[in-house]
Amino acid sequence: MLENIFKIYYMDKLELLFCVVKSNFFESILLSMVAALIFHYIFVTIPLNKRKNKLRPIIETDMNLVYAQLNFTFDLIFRHTENGPSYYQDKMRGGQLTKKDFHIALQNKIPSRRYLNDKEISSHLIIIGDKLKNYLTKTNILLQHIISLYDYCSDDEILLLGKIRQQIEKMQLDISPMDFETDNFYQLYLLYIELITTIIYTHKLPNKSNFQNKIICFYFSKNYKQCKKTIQDYKKNYPNTDGVFLDLYLAKCELNLKNNRKFEKLISNVMKQKPELIGHRRIYDEIFDIKIVKNLFEKYYTDEEIKRLKDTLEIEQIQKENFENQNKNLYKYFHNKEYSFDK
Repeated sequence: MLENIFKIYYMDKLELLFCVVKSNFFESILLSMVAALIFHYIFVTIPLNKRKNKLRPIIETDMNLVYAQLNFTFDLIFRHTENGPSYYQDKMRGGQLTKKDFHIALQNKIPSRRYLNDKEISSHLIIIGDKLKNYLTKTNILLQHIISLYDYCSDDEILLLGKIRQQIEKMQLDISPMDFETDNFYQLYLLYIELITTIIYTHKLPNKSNFQNKIICFYFSKNYKQCKKTIQDYKKNYPNTDGVFLDLYLAKCELNLKNNRKFEKLISNVMKQKPELIGHRRIYDEIFDIKIVKNLFEKYYTDEEIKRLKDTLEIEQIQKENFENQNKNLYKYFHNKEYSFDK
C-alpha cells in the first residue's frame, strides 16, 4: 500500500526532474557561471593585480617615509642639544623606550620662544615646536595618501595607519612644559613599533634602507637569528656593499647567540681591515671590553686611535647621564619636589 502511495505521489515529480536534467537548463546555468568567472578574471582580477603590483611599491615606500618622519620626531624629543642626533636611536628602534624615558626627555623641551622667560633655566631648554609640527604634518600627508589607496592595503595596515593619524591629531604641541604630552607621545611610539613590525615582516620592498632598518630593529629587539638572516639577504641583494657594518652586526649576533668561535672569526676578519673607529663607535661600544676585541684593537690600531675611541664613548655616556640628571633637576625646579614618575 505504501509503495502505491509513493508511486502516485512522487512518480510525476521524478519524471519532471529527469526531463529538466535531460534538457539544456543546467547546461545553460553552468556555462553562464563559467563565463561569468572568466569575465571577472579577465576584466577585474587581472587589471586589479596589475594595478596592485604598480601601487604596492608606492604604498610601501610611503610607509617607510612615515617611519622616517616618526624617527625624526622621537629623535627630536630625546635630543640633549638643539643640533645633532640623540643618544637613544638604537633603543628607540629596538622598541625599548619607556613612558618614563619620554617623561624625562620632555622636561627641557618647549614649543616656542615665548616660554623662554625664566633666565634661571632658559639655557637648558630646547625649542622643538616648529620642527615637531613639521615632522607630524608631513607624516599626516603621507598617511592621507596611503589611506586614499586603501584598496591596495591590508586591513591591518589601514587600521594601524588610521590609529597613527588619530593619535597625531590628539597632540597639543603648544603647551609648556611639554611633559603634559608624555602619554600621547608614548602612545604614538607604541604605534610606531607596530609600524616597524608591519614593515619588516610583511613588506617586500628590497631597498638598502629597508634592509638596514630591519637589521637595526631585529638586533635591538634581540631577535638575533632574524637579524643574521637579514644580513645574509642584504649581502645577497647588494654584493658590492661595504661589509664592515654588516659583518660587525653579524659578529655581535653570533656573540649573543653564544657562537663564540664564529664571533671570534668574524671580528678578526673585520678588524684586520682596520675600519674607521669613530664612525662605528656605537657598534664597538657593546663589545669593547671583550678580551679578544681588546687584543685586536692593540694589534691593528695605535694607542692614540684606541684612546680617541674610548674618550668619545665615555664623553657621550657622560653627556647622556648629564642630560637625564639635568632634566630631573628641571622637574624639581618646575614642581618644587624631587623627580618622580607615576605611570
